[in-house]
Amino acid sequence: MCGRLCCYCKHSSYPDRLERIFQSGNRQPSWLNSSKFEPSSNLAPTRSLPVMYLDTHESQELHDRKELFIRPMFWGLEFNHTGKKESSKAQLLHNLRIESLLRPHQSSGFFNSLLQSKKCCAIVCDGYYEWNKKRPYFFYNGKHEYDTSIIAPTWKEDDWVEKGPPVLVLAGIYSSIVKEGRGLEETGEDIYSCSVITGSAASRIKDIHHRAPIILQTEEEIMAWLDPVGETMENALQGLLEIRDNNTLSYYEVKGQVNNSRYQESACHLPLTCFPTSGTLDKWLKKPQIRMVCPDETKIHAEEPPSASSKRKLTSTSSGNSSGSPSKKKSLITNWLYKTS
Repeated sequence: MCGRLCCYCKHSSYPDRLERIFQSGNRQPSWLNSSKFEPSSNLAPTRSLPVMYLDTHESQELHDRKELFIRPMFWGLEFNHTGKKESSKAQLLHNLRIESLLRPHQSSGFFNSLLQSKKCCAIVCDGYYEWNKKRPYFFYNGKHEYDTSIIAPTWKEDDWVEKGPPVLVLAGIYSSIVKEGRGLEETGEDIYSCSVITGSAASRIKDIHHRAPIILQTEEEIMAWLDPVGETMENALQGLLEIRDNNTLSYYEVKGQVNNSRYQESACHLPLTCFPTSGTLDKWLKKPQIRMVCPDETKIHAEEPPSASSKRKLTSTSSGNSSGSPSKKKSLITNWLYKTS
């Protein structure tokens, strides 16, 4: 997975769209700090994503009960591989290989502590981008038929919410630390960040990329990952491996401008076929016709011979040749002038 997500719709649409997955009717997540989320069709790491997780209830009466929340989190866990608190060599890991998480003796103590604390989350998005030889493709939830011809002509957010594909829910882990200077939360409050868990891509999408995020498709799969009650994290991760090959991802090619993370056109995740294209021949035909014009051509009229002064100037120029023969450097315009005189 190459690190680019699409979270196009406004924050209020995601809990409503998750109702299509949560069939029980009592699992709609509550938003926290929704004003900090900025929708984008082309989200790169370090940007904020809508992320679901379980936490204790805010009220004292229900504090022993876990509640489902959704809040913006930075995309990329800060990992300091040196182990020094003040080291400047910290890395942002936006993807985590499930194979590495299943080998705790080879993983960092930082990730092991997150797993032991069961810091499991689920990233909610409209889809993600993947590249094959620099050609970008948009991957989306193909569980229900998605007719791009209905949405593309007018392209409105409401059309995407109502007629577009369901949301994608990606398995991930998160951390919350008190850290100043990240900008998402107020100084002194917890800063939330997350990473997407990836595995080997299913055989039918390996032609595009050999890795893919692990997709949680049902309410049971989501809750089993977010709240692995009575399960070890090893068993919970094994559960992710079992659902990895059962995803229903679909994809299509999109505009090449998506390669640039600063490209923020709202409809950049629509199929390439929705946009008018012009081939090389079309571009050539549209070029302005350029006519080669001699420097003094606009001053000469074909029906009028050149003046005597012009002749004298031309004669003196040619007589400057020491050999007495016509100059080999005589231009075409000079020959033409002699013919018309």
